[in-house]
Amino acid sequence: MRQYLKAEANDKDTDYLKAFEYAGYAIGVYDSTAPFLCTPSKVNRNQILAMIAKYLNSNPEDWHLPARTLIQSSLFESFSCPSEDKD
Repeated sequence: MRQYLKAEANDKDTDYLKAFEYAGYAIGVYDSTAPFLCTPSKVNRNQILAMIAKYLNSNPEDWHLPARTLIQSSLFESFSCPSEDKD
């Protein structure tokens, strides 16, 4: 994730292999989770990756959890579907 952020900032010391690994893994988790999300239609891949990175940076206490769990938590926090009233 840090290398992805460096790539987005055009940092010349970026390890692009690690940046692409982050992007590929994160988007893969997004793709497998998307049927359970309410993602706005205008949200693009870079916005999703940036949102996941922001979540990761804001929750260092959870870094011991599996990457999939962290990414899905960020996705459900950002793109949860409205609850249906059961009345």
